[in-house]
Amino acid sequence: MTDGVTEARPAMYAKVTVSLPEELLAAIDADALREGISRSGVVQEAAETYLAGKAAAAEERYRRGMAAVAAMREMAARPKTRDPRPSLEILRELRANDGFVTPLPDEDGDL
Repeated sequence: MTDGVTEARPAMYAKVTVSLPEELLAAIDADALREGISRSGVVQEAAETYLAGKAAAAEERYRRGMAAVAAMREMAARPKTRDPRPSLEILRELRANDGFVTPLPDEDGDL
């Protein structure tokens, strides 16, 4: 610390050895040349993007899971009432609401 101001610390780096297919390394080198950055810079950016995408996907799965739990709790809290109408009447209503035409029986009672 100098005069109450925190000095920025340089980032700590670790050297690693990885094996890559030659075609992938060539693509990394071409991208580095095109972007004007080092090979390490391309790999760092790719790793950060990959990990950020995984974190975002995990967050989305968590959010959808919590929404499903909330919906199930809401359904469980609803009163347990049974529709007193006959099932055929309910089925006809459902079909009518979906645009399905219920065939009427002929004189002999056949559909």
